[in-house]
Amino acid sequence: MFDKWFKRSGKPEGTQLPDVSPAMGRPELGPEVTDVVARVQLFRSYLGRQDDRMRFLPGLYGGPSNSDCLAYLAKDSGEVQLFLGIKSTEPDGGLQLDVNSLGGFVQFSEGWLKALVRQLCADDDTAQDARVLDDAWTRGALWLVVLLIRPGDSGNELVLLRIETPTRDGS
Repeated sequence: MFDKWFKRSGKPEGTQLPDVSPAMGRPELGPEVTDVVARVQLFRSYLGRQDDRMRFLPGLYGGPSNSDCLAYLAKDSGEVQLFLGIKSTEPDGGLQLDVNSLGGFVQFSEGWLKALVRQLCADDDTAQDARVLDDAWTRGALWLVVLLIRPGDSGNELVLLRIETPTRDGS
């Protein structure tokens, strides 16, 4: 399996790396990279303006294109809103949640939420976030919200769409 990277002696094979010297200039970013950057910036900008207590989770949580962000807002009432986005609507107006995210679970499914909590618990920087989300989910106070962009009459518009929260089975 690793023959591609190791010779029979077990020593790594030499690999020619691309030239990244200053004379080569900055690499060109393809449209898929700039689209991810723009979506992340829009997600943070839009939700950051909604409430200054918004907590943005590090990383990206999408499927193959891996461009979905997460943030949550813990309200004084004990309710916690978990935001996922930015998603685009399908041409027919439908919403497609990724099916290969966080271990192959559909986004916002019970398995996906469990995987998210486990992943966040594994890092000291996000362990408290995991506790906040898991506690709210256990109490039935977790709201799942998708931030999506859809075509409108005067251009694209951002819409918040609440998704039904799966019940936690206790495991």
